[in-house]
Amino acid sequence: MNKILIVITAMLVLATQLKAQDQTEAVEATRTFVGGTYHGTFQPEKADVALMPELRAVRNNVNKSQYQDDLASYKDSLNSLKRAANLHVETTANKTTGTIDPVRVMGFNALGNQGTPSDNTLAIGKNGKMIAAVNSSMRVYQSTGAPDAPIAYFPNFWNSITNKTDMCDPLVLYDPSIDRFVIFTQVCDRVTTDNRILVAVSATNNPSGAYHYYSFRANLREIIGSGYPFDTWFDYPKMAVSGSDIFITGNLFRNVGTNSYFIESVIFQIDKTACSNGSPSPTAFIFNNLPNNPFTLVPAGHGRDAHYGDEMHFCATRNLTSANVLLMYTVTGKVGNNPGIASATVSVPTYYQPADGVQQGTNVMLNSGDMRGMSAIYVDGTVHFAYHSNGPNSFIAINYNRLRRSGNSWSVQNKLISFPQVDCAYPALASMGWTDQDQSVLVGFNYSGNENYPGIRALLIDHDMNVSNAIELNTGIKYVDFLSSNGSTRWGDYSGITREHNASRPTVWTFGMYGNSASRWSNYISKVETSSWAVPTNDVVSQKHEAVIYPNPVVDTWHLKLQLEKNGKLSVQLYDINGRKLQDIFNSNVSAGEAVFSFNKNGLANATYFVRILLDNELIADEKIVVTK
Repeated sequence: MNKILIVITAMLVLATQLKAQDQTEAVEATRTFVGGTYHGTFQPEKADVALMPELRAVRNNVNKSQYQDDLASYKDSLNSLKRAANLHVETTANKTTGTIDPVRVMGFNALGNQGTPSDNTLAIGKNGKMIAAVNSSMRVYQSTGAPDAPIAYFPNFWNSITNKTDMCDPLVLYDPSIDRFVIFTQVCDRVTTDNRILVAVSATNNPSGAYHYYSFRANLREIIGSGYPFDTWFDYPKMAVSGSDIFITGNLFRNVGTNSYFIESVIFQIDKTACSNGSPSPTAFIFNNLPNNPFTLVPAGHGRDAHYGDEMHFCATRNLTSANVLLMYTVTGKVGNNPGIASATVSVPTYYQPADGVQQGTNVMLNSGDMRGMSAIYVDGTVHFAYHSNGPNSFIAINYNRLRRSGNSWSVQNKLISFPQVDCAYPALASMGWTDQDQSVLVGFNYSGNENYPGIRALLIDHDMNVSNAIELNTGIKYVDFLSSNGSTRWGDYSGITREHNASRPTVWTFGMYGNSASRWSNYISKVETSSWAVPTNDVVSQKHEAVIYPNPVVDTWHLKLQLEKNGKLSVQLYDINGRKLQDIFNSNVSAGEAVFSFNKNGLANATYFVRILLDNELIADEKIVVTK
């Protein structure tokens, strides 16, 4: 497998530190009670037809932007410039950053036929079973790639709630704190009367088992009353869970004749405990009338195994032709305890709307949509947020941000990541850290280019914001020309990604699209790990000894606390992340019991290291440390 070398463009200052433009402030948003409807707890219908045929484009005229007409004109001019530049483009020299690459361990095709685009989504539980879903269908797989259950056609899965067949925008997630799966789907017929969002929570940790079924009204005029001026329908969802609640965001549109127009973005806050217990009357609120009129709010669910209390952060771009701020919102308090919301605007380097993607072998372009938010997670006080935007020579780039709140303001680190003559779109983020403090993330994304058919890649951004080479997850076989209109075909809405919560080393699964031999889309799941360290943790010969390193990350001095079961010769060794031994930092006889050793980082570069601890030449612990500023 050839490595694809990354180029980090000079268009933006790498790891730019910028302060919030405005102070965080309370929001005069509207919060309204939404009555949820419980539809029962039962096993969903199975043994469906193989898959819904690819007969139509799902939502082909629904994926509206906030300022659709202005952006369409801008994108047309950008595409023309891109085509002209491609005739005499100068390729920037490739370079690597020195950060270790992730490794693709395995992969398999999943849910091969569907409407377009796929809207891939993926979740894996601690028992190794995963749900993969696309617009029409879902299926449960084992971690080996073997199917664990028949394909479930979404109109059948939801037939107890609605008899409508126009389903789209599924989302699935696994909540490790309650060991349950959550499935979201919406009806895509753009009908405002009784417009609802559909939510199912697994009754056990078996995604092939029974579910508690719920629906919630999404037409704000039906929720708020005649004082709201428009009937609305819900589109482009995002979902995350806090310690107590399920959060679902979406864009509301109104119909005027045959056209649809964006009105506002909203936040649903739903009682998770009630839904996971099959309660007949879960409490739910909807927040609307948010300041700065955000478009596509992305909730930052916890990227590790816990939650960050009863609050949830949300990220949004300013979806104009260009912008230099991100919008942040925070809901505080669980749904049953008078939740509130605050907002802030955060200054970032200017970002621009993307052109459409190019493909090898055809003039048909891949519609990249706009630069709405794609993916966000929270790890140890830091929000990671990604979307795609314009890059060098109008090729699409990954726009990655780390945001940290201090008091009433936010600071941000930003990187624009691009490749020569390659378009990168629909990034999805998952934690790939060795510890709960490690900020390393895997970015899965779809790509295409002048010399590339549409495929799937991933890269690692480590704790210190270093970016790995991109690795190939699945290479496209042919260009895509399916239900194209005005010279372009739909490329996507979002990509799937999920962290494996009980893996022995950081492991992430991705779910994206590639061009198949019929010039249509196929879907592919990949398992990605960090490179194995030279001494795996299962080589530790005794679990009786305890070892703790603190503080970690290391700024200057760090301490090793040991609880030893016997006397012996203690050896403490330092290795780099590639498994190369750097030095012996301690080597002497010690007595049984508790002991604390202190070390200075002694000029170590900012990076990730491993501490190998042996007693009488027997390995008793492997510990990771991160050296930072």
